[in-house]
Amino acid sequence: MQSIVNQMQPGWNMGDTLDAKGSETSWNNPKITNEQIQAIADCGFRSIRIPITWWHRIGGAPEYLVRREFMERVRQVIDWSIAAGLYVIIDLHHDADWICHMSGNRSDVIKRYTALWQQIAYTFKNYNQKLIFESINEPRFSDNWQKDIPVHFQMLDELNAIFVKTVRNEGGENLSRPLILPSLVQGCTQPRLDALYNCITKQGDARLLAGIHYYGAYPFSVNVGGFTKLDEKTLEHMNSFIERVEATFIKRGVPVVVTEFGLLGFGWGISSVQRGETLKYFERLTQEAYWRNITMMFWDSGIHFDRNNLQWRDPLLLETLKQGLTGGRSSNAEWDYVFLRKQQVIADIIIPLHLHGNTLEEVTLYETAPHRSKQKNTPLHKDGSIKLAKNRVLVEGGEYSLSEEGLTLKAFFLLSLPSYPLGEVALLSCRFSDGPNWEIRIYQCGRPDLKPSLGTENELVIPTEFNGDILETMEAFLIKDGEHAGNAPPEPWTAYKQYNMGFIPTPEESRITITHEVLTGTDDLLLRFYFLSGQQVEYMLTRQAGRVIVGKKLG
Repeated sequence: MQSIVNQMQPGWNMGDTLDAKGSETSWNNPKITNEQIQAIADCGFRSIRIPITWWHRIGGAPEYLVRREFMERVRQVIDWSIAAGLYVIIDLHHDADWICHMSGNRSDVIKRYTALWQQIAYTFKNYNQKLIFESINEPRFSDNWQKDIPVHFQMLDELNAIFVKTVRNEGGENLSRPLILPSLVQGCTQPRLDALYNCITKQGDARLLAGIHYYGAYPFSVNVGGFTKLDEKTLEHMNSFIERVEATFIKRGVPVVVTEFGLLGFGWGISSVQRGETLKYFERLTQEAYWRNITMMFWDSGIHFDRNNLQWRDPLLLETLKQGLTGGRSSNAEWDYVFLRKQQVIADIIIPLHLHGNTLEEVTLYETAPHRSKQKNTPLHKDGSIKLAKNRVLVEGGEYSLSEEGLTLKAFFLLSLPSYPLGEVALLSCRFSDGPNWEIRIYQCGRPDLKPSLGTENELVIPTEFNGDILETMEAFLIKDGEHAGNAPPEPWTAYKQYNMGFIPTPEESRITITHEVLTGTDDLLLRFYFLSGQQVEYMLTRQAGRVIVGKKLG
């Protein structure tokens, strides 16, 4: 079984499609096509997980018959996947929504659950071992899913046992088909891993796999609490996860598939975690998992692989995943940006490198996206974009140098870059002896300017001139009678609010939105904004008569 699991590495999820609670396209993804699946295989993935939600595609009791056209659609997608050479996992996905009511409706839940797996197992009984079944996605039995309640472990054990027995009883290839059993909510705390190990061993079935999920340390994963960097606490959380999984399962002969991994803060087109820190997180996680024979399946709800154009939106993310999950190391740097602030003397800048056994081969300057220049005598293309040397390899010793300290960008080179417009003016691509390149973006920036604003406890929009800078995080403090009175909601344990929930920067629209979660209450608020360049801006929100909130920059 470990050999099969190793052959599934690396894996990918076709999320938010057949698992959508409406139609296949109701969650903003196109219908699955053969071309999409072939493109995933061509990217280097060797397994695909197809999450499926069944409850709204079945009839009533007692048969709970799956609609024929939907079962045939599932068959079609599986056939395409196997034809592309991929291992395939299918599950009951958001059916956890009705399974969670098992404590009050045990009989109906068991009947419906059993009927579904009987039909699935019968339909695919003659499919070979490249088709794998997963009992249930993130099983829970109450809204209090974070607490370990003994009866919840018992109910999951019962469902997992029914799953194994039902599939095996359908015969054919099901007699030896690999089956994945999940932990409670597919969590990876030690009590949940221990409970899953005990459940697997009680089945007396040598072809069972452990299925868990990992989305990193929560504060880092969503950018809250000031966890904006891949720091020691985040790495400690990751290392502890890997060590627990290895000790509980791998060293005791139970193969593991992490059927979902990623970061919770990914949204459409953006991540709440800065890009360089995201890449470093995936580099470290994937290579640690690989060397411990833990197969990882990347969660993608449509934000990473563009299913319309069959292209990866961030090619460096793809290359980093592939490098780590096939045993290689990627090189990176302490950060992937440089800010040149207006009216400041430009000096040499040293960027520490993390080579991971590789060597830096060359640094190439690329022309950035078109910008309209307002500075006189700046050479322009006809479309108004700045003329930079395109694909020009920098001269070592002249424009940059290497030392034990890292990569030094020379002041001479930095001064040669356009001083206008504000924002990104250059892109450096560092090529190493192995693995993907590391990109360093160079920005010209001024002082961010936050304008006066007017809003309510529901939402307040701050007109903002970012002036080439990028917002990293925000603190919010309660102010009562002119004095600090604690941290603003919704997280009282930290002043640093959550990206894309407490605060939403939208540079392309020149605004920062403060959301209702932070604005609730009766006290005034002091906001402190931190930008990647190192600049800080303080902003006061004062409550007026009624529900009106007035905002003004301090200093």
